[in-house]
Amino acid sequence: MIDKIILNGEDYQISEGNLPALVTYGEHMGGSHLSITLIAQLFLSGSKILFLTAYPMAKDKFLEQIGPDHSGVAFVNSIEELKQAKDAQVIILDSGNEALFVEVANTLPDLHERVTLVKNMEEFKEEVFEVCLPLEKLLLSGNIDT
Repeated sequence: MIDKIILNGEDYQISEGNLPALVTYGEHMGGSHLSITLIAQLFLSGSKILFLTAYPMAKDKFLEQIGPDHSGVAFVNSIEELKQAKDAQVIILDSGNEALFVEVANTLPDLHERVTLVKNMEEFKEEVFEVCLPLEKLLLSGNIDT
């Protein structure tokens, strides 16, 4: 079940209109959990998502939050798999696979319609940022100081 975000004493629901956004945090500060909760809210409100994270744990946390129906989720480990998954509401890329992210971003016809999550941004090289920074529907998450 999706976790709640309380901001100034009220239940907070993110929308695509709140993007682009940057969630930055130090280790064990809760920012990772916040990022996953935000992307889960966007998913449950109908947003299409492209999901890149450096570590697989975020995928599991996302799947826990969205509930038992994962029919709108596609896991993509290669560009060949993207052809079958391109219409999925959420495309979750192989963790840490920067080259796949760049290739998918250059191939996916609806990239600008999707919310792109780059989680653990401190683990990725400049090429990832060159691809995603021009996007309006962007959620960057990680330790900006690193």
